[in-house]
Amino acid sequence: GGNGSSELEAFRRRFFCRGAAQGTSRAVLEELWEMIRSFRGYSFCKAHSASYALVSYRLAYLKRHFPLEFFLSVINNGGGYYSRQTYLNHCRRLGIPLLLPDVNRSQIAYTAEGMGIRVGLGQIRSISRPFLRRLLEERGRTGPFSDPEDFFRRLSPNLLEVRFLVRCGALDGIAGGMVRPQLLYLYLSGGGGKELFAPDLPRPADYPEELKLLDELRTLGLMISRHPVSLFRSRAEARARELRFPRLIRSSALPGNAGREVSLVGLVASGKEVLARSVADRSPGSRQRPGPVEAPDPAGASGSPGSLMVFITLEDEFSLFEAVLLPDVFSRYRYRIDRGGVLLLCGTVEQEMGAFSLSVRRLSRCVLA
Repeated sequence: GGNGSSELEAFRRRFFCRGAAQGTSRAVLEELWEMIRSFRGYSFCKAHSASYALVSYRLAYLKRHFPLEFFLSVINNGGGYYSRQTYLNHCRRLGIPLLLPDVNRSQIAYTAEGMGIRVGLGQIRSISRPFLRRLLEERGRTGPFSDPEDFFRRLSPNLLEVRFLVRCGALDGIAGGMVRPQLLYLYLSGGGGKELFAPDLPRPADYPEELKLLDELRTLGLMISRHPVSLFRSRAEARARELRFPRLIRSSALPGNAGREVSLVGLVASGKEVLARSVADRSPGSRQRPGPVEAPDPAGASGSPGSLMVFITLEDEFSLFEAVLLPDVFSRYRYRIDRGGVLLLCGTVEQEMGAFSLSVRRLSRCVLA
């Protein structure tokens, strides 16, 4: 209201007077004031700010000194600002081993195992909590499962439960050298199955590595053994050549390519559609951090003030990075990005206040087939 405006004007005069008294130039003060004004719609009361500052400090301390415990808590909370997959990928970059679920080692939640993180059985899709609780009770009462036959006999799982446990790797630890197709054949043969693998019968081939990785995605809803982008990198390079995009770089190479046109491949971690007020809205650093991608708005595709643009946070095997789609670009590609996934981006590397981002000119979705 009017009273708030007068208070802000009084503060502005005091800011400029004291800045000048300290010998700061008018140009610098103007620039600083504009930065302060950019937060006029995002300011907190002092008590709110102080409480957030205290929580931020404590979490930063835990993240710095106890990264395994910190990220384990975030992951068990289902993620935070980003998805659970993004935090697992960050753990991988920190050198924290990620371990597949295991019927003898996993709990329902994710747990610390040595210096690594063991995926919880609760992450496995299509397996009920009553079955998982029965598994843990049986394991606690009678001891670990010695082999697949012992597991099948003691728990009498149905085919769907066995299929998901096998395909996500949860039975690998008790397989005794059997490959995953053999485990399924063993179950279908009645659980005893010794004669099924007699020397005169062909040994089933194991699933190829790429299929195992896709199985992780299908059974767990995320990828543990490798970063998802690693599956797409070779295809992205071929696609970039086909589209005559500039050379494909890693996100870690962004600081060395300021002002250059490059290509990047990344998994969408988050995004935020905003109204473009002016050309100054180009930079992610000039706005609050983006949240989840919102449904596209058919209005405002012209690129004029009030048009929709989008800030996207993506990641590859090396880091998180920011991309900006200005209104004219966003209007062209909005329906390709609203589903998330892995994107091949072409644009110019921009720098503002030490932060690097990609101003996107063209993009393409990456698919495995």
